[in-house]
Amino acid sequence: MLDIDETIQHFSVITGDVAKELAQVGDGVERLKVDSKTKDLDRLPIFSRLSFVSASNIGDQEFLQVCLARQISHLALTNLAVSDFRPLRQLKNLQALSIFHFTKAASFDGFEALTKLEYLTAREFYKDLLFSTI
Repeated sequence: MLDIDETIQHFSVITGDVAKELAQVGDGVERLKVDSKTKDLDRLPIFSRLSFVSASNIGDQEFLQVCLARQISHLALTNLAVSDFRPLRQLKNLQALSIFHFTKAASFDGFEALTKLEYLTAREFYKDLLFSTI
């Protein structure tokens, strides 16, 4: 079972620099911070110990690559410019998801597949998304 206090701690204290190039990251990495400028995002799935990813300022293509890292259990997304959440369906091990400031998605399609999700925060999002789900 997910420790909620520990999860909140992980999400509130995201430290370290954004990885510039994943080819330079060691295989044993457990936590990564990436953004739209991070090179080699397609390498995310090879980090078997990777459990926590913080991604900021990413668009559709980078989001697809992050969602290919099926081993992650915690995902923090900030300043997300994606039009579709359906790639989340691939994250079968995701237990915690935090989304802050997303502006393009028109629905929450994709969230239904997150059967292990125990913690979700979503703040500052596209207003039409809120009204379409009520």
